[in-house]
Amino acid sequence: MLLSLLACIDYGITHPPAEPDPGLEVRPLAVEAGACPDEPVQVELASTGRSAVTVRELRVSDSGWTLDPVDLPLRIEPGNVATIAARGVGTAELHVTSDAAEAEAVATLTVVANESPASQFVAPTDETSVGMNEDLELIAFVGDDDDAIADLAVTFSSNLTGAIAVVTPDESGRVSYTWPAAERPAGPQTVTVTATDPCGAVGEARAWFCQDGPYVMQPILEEAWHYEGDAVIESEVLTLTVSATADAATALALGTVFDGDDVEVSLEVQLEPGGQGLSVILLDADRRDGYVGGDGCGLGVGGGVDCTSGPALPGWALAIDTHADAGDCLETPHLAFYEDGDFTAPGPCVATPGIDDGEWHTLRLRIQGDTLRVELDGVEVLHDPVAVDFFRGVLGFGTSTADLPIAARVRSLEAIDYTCTMGD
Repeated sequence: MLLSLLACIDYGITHPPAEPDPGLEVRPLAVEAGACPDEPVQVELASTGRSAVTVRELRVSDSGWTLDPVDLPLRIEPGNVATIAARGVGTAELHVTSDAAEAEAVATLTVVANESPASQFVAPTDETSVGMNEDLELIAFVGDDDDAIADLAVTFSSNLTGAIAVVTPDESGRVSYTWPAAERPAGPQTVTVTATDPCGAVGEARAWFCQDGPYVMQPILEEAWHYEGDAVIESEVLTLTVSATADAATALALGTVFDGDDVEVSLEVQLEPGGQGLSVILLDADRRDGYVGGDGCGLGVGGGVDCTSGPALPGWALAIDTHADAGDCLETPHLAFYEDGDFTAPGPCVATPGIDDGEWHTLRLRIQGDTLRVELDGVEVLHDPVAVDFFRGVLGFGTSTADLPIAARVRSLEAIDYTCTMGD
């Protein structure tokens, strides 16, 4: 009875209430994502207890991963959430140490690296040669394993002109653009199709082509020419002078190289009576030993015959021959084509009026592959086959004397190199 009575007596003793437990929830525990470079994966730390939770340590298991800066210890009040940003590619574990009942929580992070788009040219194909005044169709395909084709930004560009066009791919990834001829420079160049995904990753494809067209050398400028013998340039007129019997003179523009089998030259020429005439020379830049050829009948380029001591210059020459010599292809004034200065083996040859009259006359010649065409004073006088192989040539002129001191003059020179000759 006494024991029961004692049990019912309240002695006024009080006990402090129990401290509420902190709680922590990591959301989500597993993250799988595809990410752009440096785009973070976000993990939430939620305070789920009746008191604030304190996060003491954050670390990732893979050294290739990083965490955005966080001030630790991190106190999170009940019901609040803190966001942690992790960056990396592949799989890693985020370890969170706190004062919650479960001291460490682990979240698994998996990020698949962003893949660059793919690009492929259909047209032009490499080494395409595009004719003058022809529009060029650019066609390519683009794609991306990570992103929708509609999300790709696609452009065409050139290494010579820069941006060409922004284009939109169709559902198959095909893009195309018609590049007008007037917008393209002549010469070898590269065109690029570039696909960019929303992450900024780039996929490129390139095609090399050559836009045919003229490279034009004009006018006659003093600093561009090399002289052998007496020569002078005044007011864009080149004057070659020979003052001794059997002498020769040449002038060559060494600063520009032309294709030996694809070139066009037009000029005006004035010849005084008493000379041999004038030669239009394309000197082989790789095989030449000097810059002046035969005197006498050699017109500064030829050799191999009795009326000149040579030497013969490699390359080709068109001789405007106004003086008859033994062994000439004709005994009257004529034009004759020679290869490698070999005056024993003239190529196409045609009689012409004598133009050593002190007047200005126009001459235009065109070599294209195996064909030579020549116009004199606007009249076509030669249209014949030739066997000229590709070589790198420098353009010039030569003359020589037969009896009297003479001068030969050239003006209004225009030399055109067709840029897409490949040498085959």
